[in-house]
Amino acid sequence: MRVVLVVAVVSSLCLLRGEAFTETCANFLPPPPEETDGVGEDSVAEKRVLWGTSYCRELTVKELNGKTPKLCVRNENPKDKEPTGCLRLSLRNVDPKLVKSTKIGIHPDCFSIPTKNKDKYQRRRNVSKLGNTISASRICFDEIPAASTCCETEKCLVFEAVLEIEGMDTKVTIQDDTCSTGEGCPYSIGCPNLINQSRGSGVWLGTNSNDLFIVTEDDYSTRFIYPFDDYDVVIGSDGSEIVKNYFYGGGGSTLFLKGGDDIVDMGTEEEKIYFGKGDDKAYSHPDEFQDIIFGDEGVDTLFGEYDDVDILKSINRADSY
Repeated sequence: MRVVLVVAVVSSLCLLRGEAFTETCANFLPPPPEETDGVGEDSVAEKRVLWGTSYCRELTVKELNGKTPKLCVRNENPKDKEPTGCLRLSLRNVDPKLVKSTKIGIHPDCFSIPTKNKDKYQRRRNVSKLGNTISASRICFDEIPAASTCCETEKCLVFEAVLEIEGMDTKVTIQDDTCSTGEGCPYSIGCPNLINQSRGSGVWLGTNSNDLFIVTEDDYSTRFIYPFDDYDVVIGSDGSEIVKNYFYGGGGSTLFLKGGDDIVDMGTEEEKIYFGKGDDKAYSHPDEFQDIIFGDEGVDTLFGEYDDVDILKSINRADSY
């Protein structure tokens, strides 16, 4: 009995130190999808999928050539109407020629980070070994250690790089107000319902839970998207989309709208809108949340009232509806 107890204690200590995780996020299946959509009909969602938060975090070097360097994390672009299950991590506002090496890892929490370098970072890249500049790094969910499901959990992102600044090699890490510890920065993983088909007639209906829309072109000139409740992500097609988030959206959203002339009727919670090609329009309503709206090619216009904290870039402000 004493031997068994000692083994159990030692195993627990190893787990706390992050050295005994043999499974990954990909080993645990997400829960079943929502059975009904936002209007109470059978949902088209056939499963939930792992999906990471998209964000950028500031670094210990505060300025390079007048801009703030950041580490940015994004989900890879979907393939064949499915997420790839991988994240793309890259440095923003940093000349690639200055990057000598990068090391990146994601762990179950900021208190179980391995101490050994080879276990601490899943991706280590060095320009002397690559023979060229370092671009983005890729970490997949089947590489992130886990003892249970990663759905709706907060992990820990660790990062270190060496940059050549003013002729000297300088070690750089994350230093952002949103990070609670000096060792790493929280990183959230969710399991939204995958909506990758329409209800017909160009109508795409979400559920009253978190959804990931991967919209594809069809026989209709415009697709109508109704996100409904909770936080939703929409990845648009190369055609035109109309996103109805004000009357049919009960939560926040992130919209990646690629081509066509898109229209967004914004909701009353936090929204991030990234317009692509085409002449796009957003209709805004004051909500006391910080909304982010990025225009791109074409003539992009914002109608209605907006909050002082909103961030608008490359978008025209209309005088009236």
